[in-house]
Amino acid sequence: MPFLKFDEAVELFYQIADCESLHHHNPQICQARSLKVADMIHEKSGIQPRKICAFARHDKPLMVDDNPIVAAAGGWKFHVVPLVPVMWENGDIHEMAFDPTLFDAPVSVNQWRKHIRAEHNSLAKGGLKEGLSPAHNGFMSLTVEFKSPRARQSLYSNFHRAEKGKRVVSLSKAANKYFQRNKAIKRRSFGKSWTTAKSIKQAKK
Repeated sequence: MPFLKFDEAVELFYQIADCESLHHHNPQICQARSLKVADMIHEKSGIQPRKICAFARHDKPLMVDDNPIVAAAGGWKFHVVPLVPVMWENGDIHEMAFDPTLFDAPVSVNQWRKHIRAEHNSLAKGGLKEGLSPAHNGFMSLTVEFKSPRARQSLYSNFHRAEKGKRVVSLSKAANKYFQRNKAIKRRSFGKSWTTAKSIKQAKK
């Protein structure tokens, strides 16, 4: 199975994160955004990602702490992102979530799930062309499919509005460990379109 080494995955993530057209005020556009990220991953690495979707309960939307866009929308009914196989330093290969809207680097599925307050049994994984639905009752009865290129472009044309200022993203725990062990490699705390929550806290001190 094709995979990326962790340093390759981080570098690829940085390239994708600064693509300003990915980021919108409309929080429901994650389907279009995720497919665009998947297209970029495939174009730059040759790896065809899969996808993972988290579904909200009927009475409990997915939320992200301190994210004004998500809060203003009242939470998410679902959230979907690409999955990429990445080899960790111990040689194990794990599928990692590429979510540049919320994080500064690839993250484990578990960290991604907890960050959006999703439950274990709300998750569904599959290929890019598969429609995903929750496997258990109690969650939103939705089928999440990536849009065709034409439909995706329509979404961007209709809903894209440039963000004001840089969005604040959270730190990947997997990347924390990687950079702690590789002191010679400098971790970026900001890019053209994003900055990390850690750098914001440091600036306030």
